Amino acid sequence: MGGSCAVVGCYFMGPRRGRFSKKGNTIDMPGHSVPLAGLGGFILIFGFLAFNGGSQAQIAHEGDGDVVALAIVNTILGASTGGLAVLFINKFMFKQPWSFLMCLNGALAGMVSLCAGCNLYEPWAALIVGALGGVGFIIVHFGMLRLKLDDPLDAVAVHGAGGVVGILAVPWFMYAGLNPGERGILWDGHASHPWLVLGYNIAGAICITLWSAFWSALLFGSLYFLKMLRVSTDDEFKGMDLIKHGESAYPAAAWVEYQYSKGAKDQNNTDSVPANMSSNGLGATVTLSGIKEDKSGESFNDPFQMVPTTGMLFRGMSSTFLSVTASQEGASGGGVEAHQEGHQNTAYEGEEKKDRSEK
Repeated sequence: MGGSCAVVGCYFMGPRRGRFSKKGNTIDMPGHSVPLAGLGGFILIFGFLAFNGGSQAQIAHEGDGDVVALAIVNTILGASTGGLAVLFINKFMFKQPWSFLMCLNGALAGMVSLCAGCNLYEPWAALIVGALGGVGFIIVHFGMLRLKLDDPLDAVAVHGAGGVVGILAVPWFMYAGLNPGERGILWDGHASHPWLVLGYNIAGAICITLWSAFWSALLFGSLYFLKMLRVSTDDEFKGMDLIKHGESAYPAAAWVEYQYSKGAKDQNNTDSVPANMSSNGLGATVTLSGIKEDKSGESFNDPFQMVPTTGMLFRGMSSTFLSVTASQEGASGGGVEAHQEGHQNTAYEGEEKKDRSEK
């Protein structure tokens, strides 16, 4: 259902500006923060354990705990092989770098594929189903790009491919807690029951797809014809965070890392920063040795500027500490100078000035 809603939404909304070139080639549009994406993925993975384990809906009767435990174990196993399948296929078949984000989405697709039968699989079967979910994710991910359908979150690939794989895998691999004749096709293929389950699941998948696609088309289509589905091009480039909240979620002047600094070059001596991540002259210029040639925007990363009240408190505490130390050490004096030098970081600034003069 999620995949059907997502693909209909992608069709009516159209791709983001600049996602595809005039020739139809894909233009990479990386996200703002891979660590934040990783945190969101971890939250989803953690939530999936409760989602699938909690689907038992009770734990008061004998055997309920075993079912919940099996569902949780199978879910995390499916995530592991789903992520690994995507990681290795993307690396060795498509000759792409080791992509953390692709691996993360593959893990989510593996967990989705375990939802339908997480309480019916042996752990080894969960590993296989999760890997198949990862393969399905890869196929749909690149298929969406070939069709020029822009899916920023890969919702179609994760929920659509993972869901279909999960529904079709149940009649083949179901085993745990079932009697002979009711197990999957791999064990009881001679019986009619697993084949009936396969037919029911296919019919259910078709009905769910048609039902969700119909209502999604009605919703997105209505918003499309009323011109309420997308903001203007100017608003899209400015960002809704500025328009709605009056502040930027990702201020360019705060990027002082070398890879985001102005003037950063790659191995071909071309701009290494994608267009949507360029600071446009803001921010600091940082060398590979970590020296800031231009400190514009440095205050964004200065805790004393970000939290001025706390900064004044810390400065006051530091000055008090230095004065007490000075009174205790008395005429010796050498320790105070060392403390002041360490507090003011003059040694580092001296080395920085020396490096600049040599340069």
